[in-house]
Amino acid sequence: MRNSIVAKLNTALIMIMVLITLFFSGIFAYTSFQSESELLEQQVSKVIGLSVQNLSDIIWDIDLERLEKLMDSLAQQEAVRAVHVRDVTGTINSMRGDIAEYENRTDGSILERNIINDGQVIGSIRVAIDKSGIYDRIFATLRLLLYMTVFKIAIIWFFIVKLANRVIRRPLIALEHDVDVIAKGDFTHSVGSSLTRSDEIGLFAKRFEEMRISIADKMKIIEFQNKSLERKVNERTIDLQRRANDLRAVFDSSDQVTLIIERDLNILDASKKATELLPSLGSHGNLLERFISASNLSESEQSILISVIRTSLNNDPINFDINASALPVELLINVEGTRVPFQMNWGYVLDASNQVIEKIILTGRDISLHKDFEQYQQSTEKRLQVMAELIGVGVAKARRDIDQYDGLAHAMKRSIQGGESLEKYLGNLHTAKGNFRISGLKILANSIHNLEGTIKNDSQSYQLMTLEGCLELNSYYHEILEKIENDTDGSRNLVNVIRARLESGKAISRTWLEGALEAQERNFCFLSTLEKDLGQMVESTAAQLGKPVPQIEFRIDDDTYVPPGIYDVLRTCCLHLSSNSLAHGIESAEIRRQYQKNLEGQINLFIGVGRTQIKIQYWDDGQGIDNQLFAADQGGRPPTPEKIRDLIFEKGFSSASHLTEISGRGIGMSEIREQLESIGASIDCYNHEVVNEGHTGIRFLIKVPLVSAEERKSS
Repeated sequence: MRNSIVAKLNTALIMIMVLITLFFSGIFAYTSFQSESELLEQQVSKVIGLSVQNLSDIIWDIDLERLEKLMDSLAQQEAVRAVHVRDVTGTINSMRGDIAEYENRTDGSILERNIINDGQVIGSIRVAIDKSGIYDRIFATLRLLLYMTVFKIAIIWFFIVKLANRVIRRPLIALEHDVDVIAKGDFTHSVGSSLTRSDEIGLFAKRFEEMRISIADKMKIIEFQNKSLERKVNERTIDLQRRANDLRAVFDSSDQVTLIIERDLNILDASKKATELLPSLGSHGNLLERFISASNLSESEQSILISVIRTSLNNDPINFDINASALPVELLINVEGTRVPFQMNWGYVLDASNQVIEKIILTGRDISLHKDFEQYQQSTEKRLQVMAELIGVGVAKARRDIDQYDGLAHAMKRSIQGGESLEKYLGNLHTAKGNFRISGLKILANSIHNLEGTIKNDSQSYQLMTLEGCLELNSYYHEILEKIENDTDGSRNLVNVIRARLESGKAISRTWLEGALEAQERNFCFLSTLEKDLGQMVESTAAQLGKPVPQIEFRIDDDTYVPPGIYDVLRTCCLHLSSNSLAHGIESAEIRRQYQKNLEGQINLFIGVGRTQIKIQYWDDGQGIDNQLFAADQGGRPPTPEKIRDLIFEKGFSSASHLTEISGRGIGMSEIREQLESIGASIDCYNHEVVNEGHTGIRFLIKVPLVSAEERKSS
């Protein structure tokens, strides 16, 4: 440890010094190079500046002899390696050395000056400077600095090692020796001179000294307690041996004696009990069982205690093979063998071998039951034992409700048109469902829930079949209630009957529900079928008008089915709207190209199905509603949106300029609104945004209620 600390400290200091040296050396090299490079360039620039004045006259007079002499003088300057002079006309192009060699070198640079005469650039001069000499001087200086730094680091490291050995290493060696002595159990040896130090080592030494003194005091106490405990154990052993000898003197063999020694609780004292029971025990039988039998415990408590003691003596895991129903109400033994109060709101379910397999918590009249049907069947017998009272109450109420359902069902069978009776029947079914759930009969409640959903979607075409299914269900519900009422003791016969009836109920429910679904498919139409009909109608109309087939986007958030009468009205309405879009709304290709639209056009149909109504939105991207057309009918006054909607659905109104097989007769939209109103629906229209500026198209909104007008009146 001490060597590691010193080594790490030395390494850290050396690394810090090396990094500092490298950092400042780099700064020195960079600044030196920059300053000398700038000084050199300034000197060369002065020479070039003087030469430029002469070059102006030389180039103007085209005096090549003077040019050669001037370039020779420039090439002889310090660090100048190449000179290139040329004029703008290309007449003069003289070079000394290879100036291109220095264009990309890091140890060189190119200085360029323009040659000007009377304010005009008549040529240029380029001079290549070699800075390698600067690099050599700086690197020589750096090497000298690094040698000096290494020498300094060696000196500093020598003194640091000496100081670390004296200040850290030697005190740590002494402290380590003291700790080893304490660790070996010698608590009389003091830590030593390190206690006088005021640094971290002195703090460690003080802590070890305090620990040594504390452990020494505790060891003295433990030594005293051990001697006292040893003395007590010896006395107890002698006492036990004496009592065992007394028992051996009474019984024929020692294997008839079982000693139970509980040091903490002192529950049983075999010798004392044996002395009191000797006159009545005799020489045969198990002493332990006879001793427990003579106690004041109940029979169930005695059996449990004997089982616990036997398994503990054999070092076996405790296994209670007891009848939980035989336990007294004030005692419950759990798997740990401890006593806990028996709560009266707990019920226990036992299997065929009287093992506890389930616990049910009763809170008022709420019972926690299994949700899964198979688990419900398996545990029905056990639940009936704790549900007898609740079932009795539920059966009486359920019988009254089912009797009412029978009367209502027979009345409905005689009069299928009884809309009020249907609603009353549904209300009573809902009440019965709640009563069954309160009574814990969730299977019956779920069956009634499914029955409610089926009846709500009912129609005259299959009401009779549904009512027959209801009557058949009520019939076997009667049988179940009679069995439950006559046999509430949880017998296996009742469970078998209930299980058979439940299976029968599942089969019956499945049969008439499948029949109801088949009837729905036969007598109802799905709204998603509109997509196919709309596509066929648009293609046919576009072919008659000689227009391209527009793009169709059809969306439905939740497909559902409606009676054929409602479907025919919705189909007729959508097909007529698509014909109007092709005939009046979607413009010609030239106009659509002017408004930057796709040439084919776009038709959208979106169907949203809610809880109380169906919303159908139809719109195109055509020219929309023309206010000028309506203003002409109103004497030039701009009409209100409400007036526009009234005119669109007015008989005889048409926006077509001439009569065709598809448009211009003025009998379409008024009939559409009349047909929709006949099924309780409504229709409205409006533009998307702006009329006759962006050709944004027209939108229609159709709302279809999910209940008939008679049902709304009765409600």
